[in-house]
Amino acid sequence: MSVIGDNIRALRKLNGEMTQQALADAIGVTRETVNKWEMGSIGNVRTSNVDALRSIFGLSVDDLRSESRGLAARQSDLTAADVGRSRIPVLHLADLMGKTLRTDATCFVDISPALFDRHPRAFALFIDGPSMNSILPEGCHAIVDPETNPAQDSVVVSDIGASLPVIRRLHRGATKAMLSEDSLTDHGEDFVLDINQVHVIGTVVWYQPAAELT
Repeated sequence: MSVIGDNIRALRKLNGEMTQQALADAIGVTRETVNKWEMGSIGNVRTSNVDALRSIFGLSVDDLRSESRGLAARQSDLTAADVGRSRIPVLHLADLMGKTLRTDATCFVDISPALFDRHPRAFALFIDGPSMNSILPEGCHAIVDPETNPAQDSVVVSDIGASLPVIRRLHRGATKAMLSEDSLTDHGEDFVLDINQVHVIGTVVWYQPAAELT
């Protein structure tokens, strides 16, 4: 076993129990290579492959290389049955218009205290369509933190002056920003805007599969 192998295995689980073959196809390696990473037979994953994983899935270096802050550690925190749960409000995109989030939610979802401790002002958005379904499966709750600054390629909820905010992957340049969709099926609209036209309401920090909802 290896730290990065554990984190890659956690990445596949996070993405709807993605198969080793599907992950291999996404980054251009063989299934055998992915299996060796996870088994620890190849402990030193090439930087180019780590960069490919980060770019495709919107990850940080720590997500893949850290033992204490990586995906595997976070997943362990979230699935431990004896740690209890904490409750956050479920909002709708219409609740996010303007600068102030509505706080009169009538629906709530339970998340783990470990996640709640890291993101105490987080809220949940129910994902009911195919947009972003390579990252956020339909029927899940996206956990969004309005206080987490997005990194390059983070998935964000953004107000772009449209009728409703959008959920997209954020790519930032010197003066422009692209908000792009990651869908395995229908491809919706990508947006290219001036940096100052993009107001990030919150960063998606996790998702809660339907099977885990209470």
